[in-house]
Amino acid sequence: MASNKGGCAGHWEKLAAMPTKRVYSAPVEVDGILYVVGGCDSLGKPIDSLESYDPKKNKWRRLANMPTPRAGPAVVAVDGCIVAIGGVGHDQLPVNRVEMYNVKSKTWSLLKPLYEEVMGVSAVVFENNIIVIGGMKKNTDPSSKVTVLDIKENVWHELPDLLTPRYATSSYLINKKLYVLGGRHGKKATPAFEMLDLGLSVDDRKWVKLPDIPSKRVFPCYASSDTHFFSLGGLHENPQSRDVNDRFSDVMESYDIEKGEWAVNTPMITKRGDFSAAYMNGKVIAAVGMSNQGNALTEVEEFDLTTNQWEKVEATSVAQCSCASIVFKNRFLIIGGLSNQGPCNHMQAYGIKTKSS
Repeated sequence: MASNKGGCAGHWEKLAAMPTKRVYSAPVEVDGILYVVGGCDSLGKPIDSLESYDPKKNKWRRLANMPTPRAGPAVVAVDGCIVAIGGVGHDQLPVNRVEMYNVKSKTWSLLKPLYEEVMGVSAVVFENNIIVIGGMKKNTDPSSKVTVLDIKENVWHELPDLLTPRYATSSYLINKKLYVLGGRHGKKATPAFEMLDLGLSVDDRKWVKLPDIPSKRVFPCYASSDTHFFSLGGLHENPQSRDVNDRFSDVMESYDIEKGEWAVNTPMITKRGDFSAAYMNGKVIAAVGMSNQGNALTEVEEFDLTTNQWEKVEATSVAQCSCASIVFKNRFLIIGGLSNQGPCNHMQAYGIKTKSS
């Protein structure tokens, strides 16, 4: 078991494998059960699979398939239901379908579709309504749309447009403020960072431009605490112009919400892309991913903001990249994605326990 300087120890456990091997799926929790939605198979085709995991039994169940096969949907939980929004459908084209799975009745229903076909949207839940941000249209243009789905009325409303059109953003809701970080504009990464205060009256809501993310990277990982955002790793822009050992980044940057400023922190120990990251128990965790040599990784490290230091911790037993991930019951789960043998159904969980526990 690996230890770190903060007096904690982390340990990986290999859990029951999903019934379905898949990449670009979306995990969500409802009432203590984990659900994994959609994704694509070994041929790159979107799938309609929905499966649930019971942590008490360490067992998976196949559930009713989604009406629309899709990879990379935005998925949220609202009022005991799972809602899948947008994503990539057949022929690699975006979809506008919005579908809801009722956990109690175990049935799917169709909701009013998105304003148009989009993929790469992000979504958060605010006051039992779903806010959907950005996306990429059929013609590959990025969208600035921000829309709200009232689940009870099955009606869409509009919020002010983003200042920067983009897709593949990361969105967070903290103290009634919606933060949208990064994303892409065409094939280029955007460092844009914006905030919308949902605590204000409807007429007073306007996007505020916050300081740009210090460095541009394609598909970095983001994580958040109540006080900070973290931007780490990813693919450098124009990687073909770089040395083969420097295409993926080791960058670590943090944004202090109260001070309103970014800091460039100690770089990660391992340069990586297509990895998973989370903030848990006071540490940022960076796990697995792809190396500059093109192989899936087992390496894991933790960052302590108070010391501005990274430390290697216990590695995973299976190399994975392009995983789905979620903090679930105080453990960091990495799910599916790619192993060095292709699409996989592995699920591994990282738990941190104090020495006294």
